[in-house]
Amino acid sequence: RAVCGRTARTVRREGRPGNRPSLPLSSLQSTSPELRLRYLGGDEKPLAPPAGYIGHAFDVTTDTGDIPPGAMLDLSYDGEDTSAIGGTQYLAVYRYDTTASTWVKVGGTVKPEEATIETPITELGYYTISADLPADTTAPQVFIDNPAYGSTINLDTTVRATVNDDLGAWRVSFYMNGHLLHEDADSLDFWTANIPIIDYCTGDWTLSAVAEDLAGNTGTAEIPIHINSATPPPTVSITSPADGADLTGSATVTGTCWDNVSVASVALYTDNTLIGYGELDGSGGWSCQIDTTYLANGTRTLKAVVEDYPGNSASASISVNVDNGSVSLGSAKSSGGSSTARVNGITVTAGTPEMGGAFYIESDDRSAGIRVISSLPIQEGDRVNVAGVIQTVNGEPQMTASDVAIVSSGNTLPLTLGSSQQAFRVGLANTGLLVKLWGRIKAAPEGTGYFYLDDGSGLSDGSQYTGIRVYGQPPENPVGRYVTVTGISSVEMVGSVPIPVIRTRRSADVSEVPEP
Repeated sequence: RAVCGRTARTVRREGRPGNRPSLPLSSLQSTSPELRLRYLGGDEKPLAPPAGYIGHAFDVTTDTGDIPPGAMLDLSYDGEDTSAIGGTQYLAVYRYDTTASTWVKVGGTVKPEEATIETPITELGYYTISADLPADTTAPQVFIDNPAYGSTINLDTTVRATVNDDLGAWRVSFYMNGHLLHEDADSLDFWTANIPIIDYCTGDWTLSAVAEDLAGNTGTAEIPIHINSATPPPTVSITSPADGADLTGSATVTGTCWDNVSVASVALYTDNTLIGYGELDGSGGWSCQIDTTYLANGTRTLKAVVEDYPGNSASASISVNVDNGSVSLGSAKSSGGSSTARVNGITVTAGTPEMGGAFYIESDDRSAGIRVISSLPIQEGDRVNVAGVIQTVNGEPQMTASDVAIVSSGNTLPLTLGSSQQAFRVGLANTGLLVKLWGRIKAAPEGTGYFYLDDGSGLSDGSQYTGIRVYGQPPENPVGRYVTVTGISSVEMVGSVPIPVIRTRRSADVSEVPEP
C-alpha cells in the first residue's frame, strides 16, 4: 500500500482546464517494500489532466516491474477543505493511459472523514486524485456586496463579493476598468480584494468581479464607482508629427509620457483603430513606427493613450492627413491578391448592425459593390474610406478591412438596381449591389431564415425549390404571396457550387404588393 497525504486550506487551481498546477506535497511514503511512489515534477507530468481539478501526479513503480498481489493505492486530501469541488463525493483516482494519451478514471472507495481515495493497483504508471464532476454548464452568479453601486471611494476599501454556484466556485477575479486588481481562491474569509486608494487617480471606474467554477463557466458582476484621490494621473504628449501633418508610407510618431510610479504602456490609435504601441526609452520618451499604407485615407485623429499598472490612463490627440492614393471600387474589386487596396468616399448600403461583422459599400454610379469585413459599428448611409485586401470567399468578392474612416453620415443611398426577371449569375457586376426584385414566394422552409422568390428567371439552388434564395423575414403565410424584395445581391456556396442569394437588411425590405 502506498499512501500520499496533502494539506491545504482550500482547493486551488489556476488557468483553464488542461493547465492546472498541483498543491504543495505535505507527505509521501510507501508502506510496501515492493511498491514505490514517486512524485513527478511539472516537466514530467502528462499533459492531459482529467476534468475538474487535477492534483499531484505520481509515478507508481516497482523494482521488478511486476505488481505485488493485493497492491493498493491511497491518494488523499488530508485535512483539506473540499467544499469548492462539492465535497469528497466528487473525488476520484485517475490513471494516465499512455496508449490513448489521456487520463482514465479508475474510481476507488472514498473515505469522507479523510478525503481519501483507495484504489487497487492493476497497472503501474501515473496516478492522480482529481475532481469527478458531473456535467456543469451553469454559470456562477456573482454579486458585489461592497462597495455600493455608484459609491464614491475616498479611502482604502475592501471589495467583497458573494457567489452562488451549484457545485461551488473556486476563484473570483476582481478588475478595475478591465485591469486585474486581485484573484481570490480562498472563500473561507469571503471573496475579497483591496482597493488601495494611493494606486488610483480621481475619476469614474468600473469595478467588476468574475467568478469561475471548476468546469470553466464564468459569471460577471460590475458596478460603477467614483474614486476621489490625490494620486495624479499619468500624462502623455505627441511631439511628432505636428498637428495637421501629411502622412504617407512609413512614419515615426514620438512623444513624452510620465507617471508617479511607472508607465505600463503607450498605445497609438487612428480614430478608434489600434495601430501600434510606443517603445519606452526609459527617460520619459516613447516612439512608434507605423505603416500608413494600411490606413484609410483622410483626415484622421492620431491618439496616444498612456496607462500605468493600476489602469490609470490619459490621452493626447492631433489631426493628421493620411493619403496613400486610391482606386475606384470597381478596380479594387477586380484586383484580388494580397496587397492593400484603398477606396475613397464610398457609400454604405448595409451596415454592420444588419450584416453582423460586415457591411456593404457601393459606388454612386452603381458600377460596383462589395462586402467589407469589419467589426466597427458602420451604419447604412455612412460615406467611408476603406483600406483592405480583396479576396474571393465562398464565391463572393470581399474586402477584409485593415482600417475604415467614416467621412460623413446620413447620405442618400445609390438608386436601387431593378432586377426583376433578370437571371442572376455569380460573378456578374451586380454582386454586392443593392437590388430590388419582385415575384411570388414559392417556399419558406421552416427554421432556415430564408425563402424562395420566383422572379421569372427560373433560377434554383439545386434543391427542390425554384427561385432565388432570399435571407429575410417573409410575410405571414408567405407561400403564394407576391412581394418586392430589396437587398444586397450576394453569393453563397451550396456544396462546391456558388449560387446567387439576396440578403435583406430589415423586415421592411420585404413588402407585399399587388401582382401586376
